[in-house]
Amino acid sequence: MTPSLDYELIRKTYLPSRVRVLYIGESRPHNGTFFYLQNSLLYSAIFESYTKLFPEMSNHFLEHFARLGLYLDDLVDEPVNHLDTTIRLSKRNEGIPSLAKRIQLFKPNAIICVIKSIEEQVFEAIKLSKSQISYLEVLPFPTQNYKSYFINKHIHILKDLDRKGILGLSI
Repeated sequence: MTPSLDYELIRKTYLPSRVRVLYIGESRPHNGTFFYLQNSLLYSAIFESYTKLFPEMSNHFLEHFARLGLYLDDLVDEPVNHLDTTIRLSKRNEGIPSLAKRIQLFKPNAIICVIKSIEEQVFEAIKLSKSQISYLEVLPFPTQNYKSYFINKHIHILKDLDRKGILGLSI
């Protein structure tokens, strides 16, 4: 039997001192993959987007990600992708106040919601946080059907964030 992982401790390892761009997902997957373990669909798509623009980021990607002020958090702190639709929606709604507090704490300049089906809850959390978010985008989750679209749209978003001075990368 493998020991259970403390996913939130792993995530916090990569918390930047200043969060410029907050990526928001639904939850970590039920199957045990996790963005910060570098083995999820979302990790693969975000990694590919960045390394198309910055090939040098392919080594130690998560360290570069954090150094740029980028951070991925989730609406719900436990896996929900395996749950019945009604329960899953309930868990999403229960996650709004906690996400709102984290948005207040992080004070990001930009938010990128990385799964379209949670945009309503993300918008509600932003409103509840009373935060001024200068840039907000919503992407579809990068399943096989949407991975190319996700990567191309994400690259466009990164260039736009840089033009607006949020990333400071000179793309």
